[in-house]
Amino acid sequence: MSDEEKIEGSNGTRWWPLVVFIVIVSFSLGFLFFGPEENVRFTSEPTTGCVVMQDRGDYENSINIVFLGTEYKNLEQFREDSEKFMLSFLSVVPHNSYRDRFNFFRVENFGDYGCEYDDAVVCDPKLVQKSAVMCPGQDMNVVLVSRDKVNNFFKHLRSSAWHNLVSLNSVDDPLVLAHEWGHIGPDFADEYVFGGRINWDAPNCDSEYSTCPKFSVVDESECHVGCVNDKNSRSVFYGIMSNYWKSDRFGPYNEWYIEKFILEKTKATVGDIEEDGAPKEPPEKIYVVSGNCDVDGNCEIEEVQMSPVFGYATESKLIDSTLKINHGEHSISIPKQPILFKDYGDVGSMEFREYEFVVAIPVDKRDDKIILVENEIIKDFYLLEEELSGWSGYSKVLEIG
Repeated sequence: MSDEEKIEGSNGTRWWPLVVFIVIVSFSLGFLFFGPEENVRFTSEPTTGCVVMQDRGDYENSINIVFLGTEYKNLEQFREDSEKFMLSFLSVVPHNSYRDRFNFFRVENFGDYGCEYDDAVVCDPKLVQKSAVMCPGQDMNVVLVSRDKVNNFFKHLRSSAWHNLVSLNSVDDPLVLAHEWGHIGPDFADEYVFGGRINWDAPNCDSEYSTCPKFSVVDESECHVGCVNDKNSRSVFYGIMSNYWKSDRFGPYNEWYIEKFILEKTKATVGDIEEDGAPKEPPEKIYVVSGNCDVDGNCEIEEVQMSPVFGYATESKLIDSTLKINHGEHSISIPKQPILFKDYGDVGSMEFREYEFVVAIPVDKRDDKIILVENEIIKDFYLLEEELSGWSGYSKVLEIG
């Protein structure tokens, strides 16, 4: 072997440790950033408490919507999804004319909300509400289920509306939020036919199905047989309440009704809308009151949180009910028989279930009781115990009827 060959060989051998080091470092970095799914890390830390998406304040005279997430492994994905659904909701007629009457918030600490995944996503209103009290109002709580969860199902998983809760498949068409709001806000029925029954005065269905006099207040309205069943008619052939994949409008009559509903439940406010930061009003001491109702609408108080926590009172402007939780000067309505709308197929999309409720009510130290009343008749009663350290307990002293 020549001297030149010896020198070349020794130089090549000298580089090997550096090459091995580079390979090891590259593999380690690749595993850290692109490794197995269980090693996926949040791209940023969740913001504690209630995160403002759009806040004009005046929560009493606004419609307050709270987004929560479950099954997410990526915080940024939840932020993107909640933003996408909010913008879609605000683009729909007539919401787009009243954007300043809606507040949107987000809870970034993910929770287990007892969601069922059958033909539709159905989460537990009680578990959701306990987290939502971190944000003002809670007129409508929206749980987004991550695509990481729903993509594991072989068929399309539909969304649902129940009480003040919307449970959403996050890969569904964003217009699904407007559809579910139609159930929770203006109290609309589904406008497709599945053979169910309508046992309430659904504003968007007319039982005089051949002539539709209900819809005559709006000139552009139509009359089409089929609104839950073939004994009722709807005012538009295709609309958001029948098929949001084929139409991004509710239809003239429904839009007129929703606009009237918004104007009745909200007030215009002068001032800037904030898109980030803390809610404009600070939280206050609240009692978290839990209860349950059977399928016939018989309800009782089950629990009152032992010590007051800071949060926001539950608003009830979307609920017209004779059943209320009273404490001090505050009164919060509870629906007696909230319908679970499961929007899928032709096997029926409405269910009456036993359900548990949670409401947050501001602490009033002048009142030592929390009362459940119906038509001003006491149905259940809790006596709060005052100790030297403050209000820290309760005892159930009376059950009536």
